[in-house]
Amino acid sequence: MYAKCGDRGAAREAFDRMLHRDVIPRNTIIMAYAVHGFGRFSVQLVSEMKEKGFKPNESTFVSLLSSCSISGMVEEGNLEQAKIFIDEISLFPTARIWGSLLTASRNNQNIELAGLLAHS
Repeated sequence: MYAKCGDRGAAREAFDRMLHRDVIPRNTIIMAYAVHGFGRFSVQLVSEMKEKGFKPNESTFVSLLSSCSISGMVEEGNLEQAKIFIDEISLFPTARIWGSLLTASRNNQNIELAGLLAHS
């Protein structure tokens, strides 16, 4: 709620006070940073998530890709690596994942990958 109101600091404070921070609250704070253009914080949070033994899921991936795209972090959100990641994850890639990658491809003018994705 704090993040939707634009108070990223309060959102992080609420997250930090939580006793049980599993994948869902972690995805929520990652997306909170994403929508406000703080991609580097989102990348850092995903790294922390993995270090603490939490397995990123579809929402984590979509949030991270969105964050990198919004923040213009083409290198961090490298689209070819994202496609490889999708191909290798244990989750079945959904329309949401493919759509996020297609949007990021379009936003970063990667027409070749966008064409490949459109036919997947």
